[in-house]
Amino acid sequence: MVVPLEFARERELVHLRYELRRLIADRRRDEALPILQRLREIAAADAEEVPALPPEIERWASSFNL
Repeated sequence: MVVPLEFARERELVHLRYELRRLIADRRRDEALPILQRLREIAAADAEEVPALPPEIERWASSFNL
């Protein structure tokens, strides 16, 4: 069943983005690195997301000065 896995992946992406927004608002830069690493892992594992995620990851990293 591919659908539940895809839904779970999309839900994780939404959650990770939410966490990054919360961390940037709270100025908790040190906690962003593991989340950005997880986004990179998702991008590497899913060819469909590869074109979309790397620029987003770089924007987040830039926002956190990482």
